[in-house]
Amino acid sequence: MIIRTAYYHGRGLLSSILTCCRGTNIIVARVKNRKIYGADRLEKFCSPPAGRKKKMDKKERIERFEKLRMGLFMHFGLYSMAGEGEWAFFNNPKVAEKYGELFENFNPEKLDFEDILSQAKAAGMKYAVLTTRHHDGFSLYDTRGLSEYDVMHTPYGKDIIKLFTDACRKCGMLPFFYHTMHDWQNPLLNEDFDAYLKYLRASVEVLCTNYGDVGGFWFDGCWSNSEADWQLDDLYSMIRKHQPDAMIINNTGLAYRGIISHPFIDAVTYEQGHIEKRKKIPGVQMPAAEACETLNNHWGFARLDINYRSPKSIIEALASSRGFEINYLMNIGPRGDGTISPYDRGILDLISIWMEQVRDIFYDAETTDIDAGSRNFVLEAKGKYYLFVFDNTSPESEHDTANPVSEKIILRGIPRRIKTVKWRDNGCELAFSNNENGEALIEATGFEYGRNLIVRVAEIECE
Repeated sequence: MIIRTAYYHGRGLLSSILTCCRGTNIIVARVKNRKIYGADRLEKFCSPPAGRKKKMDKKERIERFEKLRMGLFMHFGLYSMAGEGEWAFFNNPKVAEKYGELFENFNPEKLDFEDILSQAKAAGMKYAVLTTRHHDGFSLYDTRGLSEYDVMHTPYGKDIIKLFTDACRKCGMLPFFYHTMHDWQNPLLNEDFDAYLKYLRASVEVLCTNYGDVGGFWFDGCWSNSEADWQLDDLYSMIRKHQPDAMIINNTGLAYRGIISHPFIDAVTYEQGHIEKRKKIPGVQMPAAEACETLNNHWGFARLDINYRSPKSIIEALASSRGFEINYLMNIGPRGDGTISPYDRGILDLISIWMEQVRDIFYDAETTDIDAGSRNFVLEAKGKYYLFVFDNTSPESEHDTANPVSEKIILRGIPRRIKTVKWRDNGCELAFSNNENGEALIEATGFEYGRNLIVRVAEIECE
């Protein structure tokens, strides 16, 4: 058996995999040309060192995460006050010059996590990820003496991560912590990398030990120095010691979507979408997967970025992620005062409306191998099939309600003969025919006047 690795995390990754594979019949091959192989190329997934007390094993941890299906990402920090995006310190010298002023005036008095998370919960989201520290080095939590560059030394003076976790539990959502690996303002990063990594691990340990059970840790920034040894074994083992049930996720960035960057990783990432069907290996516990996307071109609040994605694009991304068994993590960037934009709220409302037709089966339904053509897919739950239809047609004229347009959808590989088919949003029955060789034809009528749910779902009952 061969595991192919890459130079993505340098010597630390290779040594980690070699350590896990000692005493086995697994061969580790390092890829010379820096090509990164996806999860479907990793034939064996190594477990953390034995002997650690765990509440869940890896399989249980991953399955719990996958059942969450949808989450809310929040990028918030000093950059939110500048209103020019989360990379403003790095990309805009004028913002960098006034960062000290932003720190001295940080006071998001209107920040109300309970309000935001309640709306996210209503939209069907079951977990939330908040930036505890982003690349600018500012911490939204009490670093317990590790640094004075934290929220406790601002006029706000309250531990935002404590407020976040309290609100998550009150709203019935699982809290996740984003934490940067890279720090633009910490001189140790370049002057004494080992000392920087000790500071980083100590920072994460504060998060591990002061906020109760955490759903997971979402790291970002190893891509800033892909040849460095980030000593990830030490970081991840420390998390396993304190938070045995927490997911470990480390974003592989835009260039390496979907790769497994370390044996301890519980979920691979697809930043800004570009998701794909993942090949499952029988008998092997593959990591989960998560697609994270912004609503415009920035993760943090950018006042002059009005290039928002359409509701159609977001609903289709959410549905596609579900069809590929990939969690969907939608990002919003609260303003400097802690409020969120009307567009953010509007999208959450629209997702809630779309979820009305699938909420009862969205989380527990299983994927199938039934081919429904194009982007369509079929899930199975409670003894029935659920056909997700993209690009469902509408009447040629908005006033032509008497002549709805329909399209023919062929299902290939359906194991049983169809008994009834109906749209879930209005209960209207659809004409169908059962053919030979596991095929069926469904006459999918278009949206009638007064509705367009973008991705429509039909319920199929079989004999």
